[in-house]
Amino acid sequence: GHTHHSYIQQDGDVLFINCGSVGRSKEKDRKATYTIITLSEKEINAEIVKVNYPITAVANAIYDSNIPDFYGDLLLANNTL
Repeated sequence: GHTHHSYIQQDGDVLFINCGSVGRSKEKDRKATYTIITLSEKEINAEIVKVNYPITAVANAIYDSNIPDFYGDLLLANNTL
């Protein structure tokens, strides 16, 4: 399932990757996250990349749009984690 928490875990021959979340992170640092996966004939490498973004500005843009205010409220409420 989608946890809003980024991680990379190896269990035997299986690599589990959760890229996290952009905009609704539940991690303490609140950064947007994405994953870069590099495939080769010998291995699979994964890297989680974290990016700062202006949470308050995004919430204000939501309030100024047709997107329900709930999503802006959610960003600002989660911003205190």
